[in-house]
This record gives sequence, C-alpha cells and structure tokens, in this order.
Amino acid sequence: MVGGQLPPAAAVPAPDRRADRSCDRLRSLGPGEVADRMLDLRRLGLISLDFASPQECLEATRSRGFGWMEAYIDGVANDDVHSLVRWSIKRGVTVSTLSTLSKLGSSEDDADRHIAAVERSILLAAETGVARAGFMYGGSSTLGEVAARRRFAERIEPLLGMAESLGVRLVIENVFSRGTGVDLESVAAIEELFAVLPPRAIGLTFDPANLAIAGEEAYPYALARLREHCAVIHLKDVTRHVPETHGTEADCRPLVESRRGRFITVPLGEGSLNMLALAGELLASDDDTPLLLEPFRSGASREAWIDRSLANLSRPALVDSGARNG
Repeated sequence: MVGGQLPPAAAVPAPDRRADRSCDRLRSLGPGEVADRMLDLRRLGLISLDFASPQECLEATRSRGFGWMEAYIDGVANDDVHSLVRWSIKRGVTVSTLSTLSKLGSSEDDADRHIAAVERSILLAAETGVARAGFMYGGSSTLGEVAARRRFAERIEPLLGMAESLGVRLVIENVFSRGTGVDLESVAAIEELFAVLPPRAIGLTFDPANLAIAGEEAYPYALARLREHCAVIHLKDVTRHVPETHGTEADCRPLVESRRGRFITVPLGEGSLNMLALAGELLASDDDTPLLLEPFRSGASREAWIDRSLANLSRPALVDSGARNG
C-alpha cells in the first residue's frame, strides 16, 4: 500500500489514546450541551486524501470514534484494498466508498485511463462488499456544457450497467472549476446531469463547500434542491485566503477556483458557509448518509482542525437548530 503495508493482526501497535480522550471530553459535556445522544460520532468519518495512506486514515477514524471513512485507491494495490476493508471491519469502521480521482469528462486521448480506473473501483467495491464507487466529473476544455454532459452520459452508461449488475452504487462529487472547462459546479448543472441518469445506480457525493467556492448558496438552497441525490456528504468550511490574515498556510492545500480565486479551509462553523445550521440539519436526520469531515490539511493542522470542528459541532445552538430543522 502507498505509505506502508497494513500490519498483521499480531503486530498492531498500541492504539494512540490521545484522540480517544478528545472524543471523551466531548462525550462528557453536561446536560443541555452535547452528550452522546446529541453528537453521534459514529455518523462522522474521514477521507483518506487528508492522510499519507488509507491505513493512516483508518487508524485516525477509529481512534476518533468515527464510523466511516472514504478510501481513495489510486496507486493502492488490489490486495491492499482488500486488506484495508477487512481491517476496517475489525476496527468497527465502515468504508463508505472506494474512490478514484479519475474524471470521466476528460479529453478523448486520456479517456480510457480514467474509465479503467472507475471500472477498477467498481470491481473492488463488489469484491470487498463496499457499497459505493466514487469518481469525478471533470470539465472539458474543448466542449461546451451541453456537449460535455452528452459525452459524459455516453461514457458512464456501460459503467452504470456494470455497477448495477454487481450491486455497487456509483457516486460522483460536485467540484468547482479549476480552469479546464466547466465542472459540476452549480445546482443547475447537477440537476441537469441527474435528470438523464438512473437514480438507483448513481448518487451524489455532495460537497457544499465546493458549491460555495463556485459562488452558489450551499445552504439551505443547494441542500434542499439536491438532498434526494445525496449518497455521501463531505463537510468542510472555507473562506477566501487573505495572506495578511491567514499567512502562507503551508500545511493547508489551497482551493483555487478559475474565476473566483484562492480559498482555504477553516474549522466547521468559522467560514463563509452556514455550516453549523447545515450540519445540524444533517445530524438531526434519521438517515445513515455518511458525513465525512474534510480538513484539506495535514499533520498537526489537520488534527487541530478536527478538534475545533468537533467543538463547534457540539454547540448547544447547533443542536437546537438541528432539532428545529429536523
């Protein structure tokens, strides 16, 4: 596996209890604040792109008491993907999705590679019992929106049949444009795409911050319009990057939209989204949609982001808002 081999059961190191203790502090909050019943950590999860390897993400997910993780498997050997899923079951973590960064809207000369990567994700999901296989849309630098959507639909049709026959649901993430044509960056574009796709076979990896970066209102508008398609939800909060305020943010991966400039992630509830109300509505719902935290940071900055986001999600006002919206 990229970043290191999965340890055999007999060689698992002693778990790091520091993150467990941070969860315990959240759980110990008194009545009227957020106790276990109010912030169910099992509803939350992490994404392996924020870690050196999927295995590191799995260990962080378990130590935090979260219930989900999304594994990006580009560059990870098939055997290691199988081992990861087996190990996650032993750790009490569910792999929500086996994902690839491949984009089905890519140019003709690169399409076969992207299609093959999605096929691999589908097959590995079926073999390991993971419910979903994820991928990206990808803007076209040569086609207009309508022609690009038509080409995408043609490319995905055999993949939808393959996934449905194997009991795997495809999920596609909405992403803002990065200068290579228009991506899946607006509510209208998402609705138009899903109008021509079978809903049983494909769902949306809903990233409200990506819509906000593209200039859309993520909540309540986008969530209300797209909720029926949401199969997985990524939770990050963003703000425009101001060097004088934020510094260089060396350990934070910048998010650069082709027309609107540079953004960075901040803890949930501290950015430009109405994130705490959005999260409150999701956490108050009865469905089991994975809610995956996406720090878009590494190392100590990532851990601090998670700690502060959990503290913000634990606010009584959030619980009250979620209860009202639910």
